[in-house]
Amino acid sequence: CGSYGDLVLYSALEFQTASFGDIGSILSFIICFLMALLAIYIPIKALYILHDIRKAKATQPTLALEQKNTEKKWINQRIFFEVYCNSEYVIQQIFLFIYLMRVAFFIILIGYVFKSPLAEVLLINLISFVMMVYLLSKKSPIKDKLCFVQHLTIESMLFIYNICLLILVCMDLAESQAEGTRAFFGGIMVVILIVGP
Repeated sequence: CGSYGDLVLYSALEFQTASFGDIGSILSFIICFLMALLAIYIPIKALYILHDIRKAKATQPTLALEQKNTEKKWINQRIFFEVYCNSEYVIQQIFLFIYLMRVAFFIILIGYVFKSPLAEVLLINLISFVMMVYLLSKKSPIKDKLCFVQHLTIESMLFIYNICLLILVCMDLAESQAEGTRAFFGGIMVVILIVGP
């Protein structure tokens, strides 16, 4: 999913700086546009596959064979459903879609809202908080304990990092000269970057 974020960031930056003065710029824009289409296609494809599998389960609940045939049809794209399709709730089954949207929104905020740092950081913190609530809910999509701990640890570290970033942005806007406080929160952020994924 890290490459997905790179696709979105590249597209956001390319769309803002596009110039059509030479063949290299035009080619870069075309490649960017195609990559943006791919970035949109991936989550839509994931939702479509899950919808097809859910429909097979709903129309033929007693026919395990029908469900197996539907899953066989999508075997080459099993990364979209393999772990989550046997979950009970839709909110669990669309975890990959939610995760990709979380990555995309984060990158879009970085790419487009950078002129309003407070709004950018507040929205990033909101995304982090919502993802933590989603992971900790009773309908958490991750049943494997090790996987759950891994995702929760990553989200917790990102949340702490984002809170530190919010504090630093607020200090900048208030023109605070508290260098010790800045160093403290900056140090936490560096440690998270070193220890984290």
